[in-house]
Amino acid sequence: MDYSMWKPDRGRTVSFSGHRRVEPAAQPTLFGDGVTGGGSSTGGGSDAHGTGPVSCGGGHGAGPAFGGNRAESAGLPGNSGGAAGGVVGGGGTVDGSGAAYGGGTAYGGGTAYGAFASGSYDRYIRKQLYTVLEQLVNEGYDTFVCGMATGFDLMAGEAVCDMIDRGAAVRLVAAIPFPGQASRFAPADRRLYERVLGYAAHAHILSPAYRHDSYHLRNDYLVACASVLVCFYNGSPGGTHYTVRKALRAGLRIINLY
Repeated sequence: MDYSMWKPDRGRTVSFSGHRRVEPAAQPTLFGDGVTGGGSSTGGGSDAHGTGPVSCGGGHGAGPAFGGNRAESAGLPGNSGGAAGGVVGGGGTVDGSGAAYGGGTAYGGGTAYGAFASGSYDRYIRKQLYTVLEQLVNEGYDTFVCGMATGFDLMAGEAVCDMIDRGAAVRLVAAIPFPGQASRFAPADRRLYERVLGYAAHAHILSPAYRHDSYHLRNDYLVACASVLVCFYNGSPGGTHYTVRKALRAGLRIINLY
């Protein structure tokens, strides 16, 4: 592993950012923070999830995917409206594999998005993640930067490890906020951290010891070195909110798997 300063090619680099808990909302969420909100709710209207460039390859509902600027509506999986990898959009009832997620409140055009069996939502997000990464590789992206936090970050890092195992010509970069980041992780998370770190071609430590802004430095780095941010962002405050807002201001293409 190379701990020297890595110089990114932003045009071919993707960063990851996401919450520590990867789980669905119990109810449809009205986001009003200007990132994924400000318009109507999560579906049914002509401006689903606001007007920013956040996208989810089809969105949660019947409007354009997550807004009207750079919303992606084909080639990536949607949370409603089409098969993964095909043309997506709102108004359907499938989750990317043809199976409706029932038992909850309908998001947008008719997909019920609740009452997931134990572990099913985790598998659902993983499936979306793998499809998105394969699509990005097909577009020419070959470098993926992981912030190494528990939850979505390490899930995404593990997906890149699996792609490397399958022979994909990609590389993984670990963005470590400070030495000893994983010292207080649960044993399973620590093992996953070590696995992802072991696959990293480069590891960049943002500060020599913990300091109050270590995580902000890491998040700034994630934005500075990439042109795409793949995230799991539900609108709540915290590090992912900070990163998504900064990425929006920097003009990154954002793919939100929430």
